[in-house]
Amino acid sequence: MRNVVVPTSTYDCTWFLEGKPYSGQLVLEPGRAAQGQVYSEPGRWSEGEGFACFDWEPTEHDRLTGELAGGQKVMLIDVLRAPGSLEAGEIFPRLALVGRFPAGDDPLFEAVRFQVGGLSELAGVPALSRVGFPRQPERSFTATVHPHAAQNWECSSGERITLEFEVTQKTDLKFNMTVAAQPVVEVTGTARTVEQWIDDFVRPLAELAAFATGRRQDVEWVVLRPEDARERFTTQLFAAGISQVPYLAARPADRRQPLLLRLGPDGADLAVVLERWRALAEEHEVLHQHLITMARQGHSTAARFLSVVPALEAYHGRTRGKLPRAEFKKQRQQVLERLDAAGVEPQDCEWVDTWLPETGDRALHERLRQLAEGMPASLQARTKAATEPLPKALHEILKVPLGIWHVVAKVRNNLAHGGDRPQPGQVELVCSLADTLAAALVLQELGVPEDLLVEAVDNLSWRLG
Repeated sequence: MRNVVVPTSTYDCTWFLEGKPYSGQLVLEPGRAAQGQVYSEPGRWSEGEGFACFDWEPTEHDRLTGELAGGQKVMLIDVLRAPGSLEAGEIFPRLALVGRFPAGDDPLFEAVRFQVGGLSELAGVPALSRVGFPRQPERSFTATVHPHAAQNWECSSGERITLEFEVTQKTDLKFNMTVAAQPVVEVTGTARTVEQWIDDFVRPLAELAAFATGRRQDVEWVVLRPEDARERFTTQLFAAGISQVPYLAARPADRRQPLLLRLGPDGADLAVVLERWRALAEEHEVLHQHLITMARQGHSTAARFLSVVPALEAYHGRTRGKLPRAEFKKQRQQVLERLDAAGVEPQDCEWVDTWLPETGDRALHERLRQLAEGMPASLQARTKAATEPLPKALHEILKVPLGIWHVVAKVRNNLAHGGDRPQPGQVELVCSLADTLAAALVLQELGVPEDLLVEAVDNLSWRLG
């Protein structure tokens, strides 16, 4: 299997504990964290009158090293050692490095090479630009690699990102031939630890692919290269969520969900988009968590709606803010004084004083409306066309006819606080609108043109109303 240093399996190994070697096993399984056993586990025996028992508490290790029977080194990171049986103890690491890598508690790597789901779609170009079939008199098959199958970007911090299709061909005794392409990402730059490579590039790209495709996208495999440029990618990472199963480029099976991001010659700059995606995760954590959570798992429309609206509310709070408390308090007091000077009944002034908010927070419908007014003009026009006049299906939500954002806020409050439960079709309409608003805002944050979202709205694969 290409790009795999050590296939998933169970391996005999030697563990180094407390300065001594102990035999054991290392279990490497697809999609799961590594697991190990230590035979003759060094522990504490409690002896009493006529009995002896194995008595020790679970212990934690930042690092634990070992060696497979085939000679590959093993480093386990963030390890829990737990009692197993009298014959063997259990080892549960968060991460496992297997292969050849520099010595030390935090080995540094100059490059990471990996595969996440959705790369074939994100690439913006197919692996092959032309396939020729046999015709007389040539009688030959041909396959031409697309001229933009390999794409490169430079990061502002100096890293170089490459997305390429590894094209391979296989023949079998001159009776058949197979041509296959595998999308792969490689990043080279300043030496980092494995955790830094994962946090800076691998995980963000998997999240970005999930947002762009609207489907969960796993990390398939990760290999790393030591600082010595003469070395190949000799270290493989095992952790929960890494499938260890490379995939070949193929036409997406489900094309109902629109693609919101595309690379390629006329597409986005992956280095810039990744940098802005990481900034989005830091500056707008609630919106970021909504995007990756909704893509990873299947949720009902109501659950998605109750996730996206608070995410939009939090985004508004971070970007628009509130009226400063001191200024609002001053204006509040001035209003009360004017009411009193105007001769308003004392009980009415008291009622206003009681129920007028103490902070300058905006109502939900105002927040949503302000965010919508910040969308690109093309999407604002489509939103207006879909919601003005208000669709008949939404007329029953409010007793008094108001704008679409009043309706969205009312549906959210009814679902969240146990009010009149809206019909599924009504929730679907307002959720589609809120999803579109969230997608438009995120694309603006990433610096990506909204044309793909506009295209999705126009061809009805993304409903606005």
